Amino acid sequence: MGAAWRELSKRASYERWWGHHSLVWEVTSGEDGLGHLHAHVAVVSSWVPYEELHVAWREAMPGARVLDVVSPADARERARARGRKYDAAGGAAHYLAKYVTKGVDAGEMTGRKAGELLVAFRNQRKVTTSRAFWRPLLARSGCKCCRQEYHLVGMPCSMQAIAPGAVLRAKAELLGWWVPRGEIQVGLRFDSG
Repeated sequence: MGAAWRELSKRASYERWWGHHSLVWEVTSGEDGLGHLHAHVAVVSSWVPYEELHVAWREAMPGARVLDVVSPADARERARARGRKYDAAGGAAHYLAKYVTKGVDAGEMTGRKAGELLVAFRNQRKVTTSRAFWRPLLARSGCKCCRQEYHLVGMPCSMQAIAPGAVLRAKAELLGWWVPRGEIQVGLRFDSG
């Protein structure tokens, strides 16, 4: 799925469907408990050809069943229906943050699948962004192309504030230092057959 996303992202950049994006991976148990990998993406764009996007995704990811796209008009209507003010940048940030903070719930999946997913996500990015996604805008005039007002101020600090130990361990591991994590809390047993 990662290779399919890279292919779609390259095409989207080439076709100028969007400029910058942020992608968050999520795994749910699925109906069979074997895990269902999917991605949540927010893009900065003035126009996305939805039909072409659907075709491109199915070419990049044969067998893909669902590509759910929410247009700004749909998001604005959903906000109005919930009695909220529409805020494109804030809404996208809230949407992505919801999935960044979600982990793999081992209780919802078979033990084997939960273990495989935890191993697969170890030392992997759960958030992927385009090159200049976090670059701050110098003025509040908005996007030069579409004039939408958004203002990026930098990387969020919530992980540092919420789990400073996890951030410190991650930085130490990137530098090649191994920080002991303590005793195993729950031992997983797998059938050998």
